[in-house]
Amino acid sequence: MEKGFSKNLVKDYTYWSIYVHENEGYLGRCVILCKREDALDLADAIPEEQYELLEILSDLRKVSKECFNPDWLNYASFSASQKE
Repeated sequence: MEKGFSKNLVKDYTYWSIYVHENEGYLGRCVILCKREDALDLADAIPEEQYELLEILSDLRKVSKECFNPDWLNYASFSASQKE
């Protein structure tokens, strides 16, 4: 788990965890982390992880629209080796 995110846990799933980012420079900014230790590239996600990630993104989109009514949702994906 990323340092500093643990206190901001929103929800745990089977393969992923959602955290509110400490710097909410963008309203509703979240971090979705894969729980698998060797998950280094999204393109290498197993089918179950892919399916669950799409469910999570759909859930987050729905909640974001209900809470913030955004005109646009921004998705970014990157990796950093900051695991504990």
